[in-house]
Amino acid sequence: MFSVAGLREEKVFWGILATGVINLLATLVALKLIELLGRRPLIIWPLAAIILIMIALTILIVLNVRLTNDFVFQYI
Repeated sequence: MFSVAGLREEKVFWGILATGVINLLATLVALKLIELLGRRPLIIWPLAAIILIMIALTILIVLNVRLTNDFVFQYI
């Protein structure tokens, strides 16, 4: 995969190793966060943020369509 992405053949090993190390570190941080905060808050707060962002995006799309008189979304 790394060679297909353009990484030279002699650097593929280091790319795989770096990916593994980053994955390990992210897992350790996630385990510590779960231990400190619990699972429920780590599910609820990001979900609430996603809901608010989706509401804001919907409002902005509607405003953009109304202000620009763009009727591309009329048939959706």
